[in-house]
Amino acid sequence: MYRLAAFSWGAKLLTALFNFASIVLLSQLLGEADRGVCALYALIIALILLLADMAGGATVVYLMQQFSRKALRNIYLQWAAAVALLAGGAAGCLAQLTVTETILLMAAGYCNAVFSFQGHVLLGMQKFGAFNMSGTGAAAGIALFSYLFIAIGLGKLGFLLAMLLVWTIALAAQYFLVIKDAAIEGDSIQTTSKATLLQTMLKAGAVNQSVQLVGLINNRLPFFVLPATLLGSFSNSMALAEALLLLPGSVGQIFYSQHAGQIPDKSLYRKFFRLLLLLLLAMSGAAVVISFLPASVYGWLFGASFNSVGQLLVPLSIGMISYSIYVSLSYWQSSNGKFYKNLWCILLALIVTICGAGYYWYFYNNISQIQMAICMAAGLASAGLFAVLLFGIAWKSTPATNGH
Repeated sequence: MYRLAAFSWGAKLLTALFNFASIVLLSQLLGEADRGVCALYALIIALILLLADMAGGATVVYLMQQFSRKALRNIYLQWAAAVALLAGGAAGCLAQLTVTETILLMAAGYCNAVFSFQGHVLLGMQKFGAFNMSGTGAAAGIALFSYLFIAIGLGKLGFLLAMLLVWTIALAAQYFLVIKDAAIEGDSIQTTSKATLLQTMLKAGAVNQSVQLVGLINNRLPFFVLPATLLGSFSNSMALAEALLLLPGSVGQIFYSQHAGQIPDKSLYRKFFRLLLLLLLAMSGAAVVISFLPASVYGWLFGASFNSVGQLLVPLSIGMISYSIYVSLSYWQSSNGKFYKNLWCILLALIVTICGAGYYWYFYNNISQIQMAICMAAGLASAGLFAVLLFGIAWKSTPATNGH
């Protein structure tokens, strides 16, 4: 498991570096205001993916063992198209985007959803190399084409066009190079009617995507609170803080694939607990490094208007230390089918964040970037602490086996 996790972490790290390069390029070439608009584009696309994965997402790994992969893919394509059209169109109108921006968002959101679905199919096929390569290649392509399109004068629309182009190429490469050859179009597993299968897919994905939705709202709450002119710095700060989740996410993903459906015993609890301690140590060291770099470093990296990034990173990275433990434990709960426990944790995080923001609004009639960061840090920390509590309760209630 550790070797696979190490390779997965390396691929995720490389992907994160390309994503970070995109952030730097957008910040330097567009400035804080348009960088904030690009962050809004990314948020809307993430929302489309989240809703599309109500009929797919991580649950595809399980469903493809029980139902025809061809049937699953066909239903997902239709569901994702409907979600991209309705959710993308509604989001574009609410955000007062232009018709061109809205159409590009709907198209990019759809392509990203199909790309993500096929990535989960690759995981279910245990094609870890293809999965990692497609993700890293897409991130590199978005960084490259964003620079090229913005350089020729397309502005913030260049970022949208880059995502649309790269995800279209990437999903086609996934399908024709790996998935099609694995007989996704002609497997022998029988399936039910389309309506029944869609119902099954939605039932399986509902709780898991509810967790993702609440997490998205919590981690992107500043987009609903802060003015657009301040979102560029906050978005960059969150991107750096979320980089701390690469390691626990990689370890958790491999554990999830290897132990899904198994009944854990005391020895497995102890093994995972030791792993959590190592992750906590690694996260703490990384948080110290990114939090206490001089503010001038971020001003040099992103541009003079982004000097507040370093200040925001201090509370956010501290909160991410605890949240990273939640991320690891969320895979543990998912492997045991306890998706609802993840929902409890992330709901608590959202409640704490909202209460903190409400406090500042009630007593000060305003909330600054740093105050919003403190509220979010408190929410992130609460999710991790509650996940540890649930893990400990489950550990104590598990009878000793295998002589332990």
